[in-house]
Amino acid sequence: MLTLKFAEIDLIKAQTGETPVLLLDDVFSELDDARQRILFKEIAGIQTFITTTHEAFLDVVEGEKIIYKVKEGEIIKS
Repeated sequence: MLTLKFAEIDLIKAQTGETPVLLLDDVFSELDDARQRILFKEIAGIQTFITTTHEAFLDVVEGEKIIYKVKEGEIIKS
C-alpha cells in the first residue's frame, strides 16, 4: 500500500508540479523499527499527517515535526 501511495505522489507531482500532502493512518503498528526508519527517510520533504496511538513511534522522526494530541475531545499541540 505504501508503494502505491508513493507512486501516486510521483504521478500527481509530475502532472501538477506540486507535491501533495501525504496522509498515513496508524501505519507504524504494522512496521518494524527498520522499516519505520526507511519510511521516514522516504517522506522527508513531503508534508505528512500521521495518526498513531503510540507517540513513541514518532521518536525516530528527524527534522521538523509538530505533534497534536487529542485528549477528551480537545486538540492539544505538544
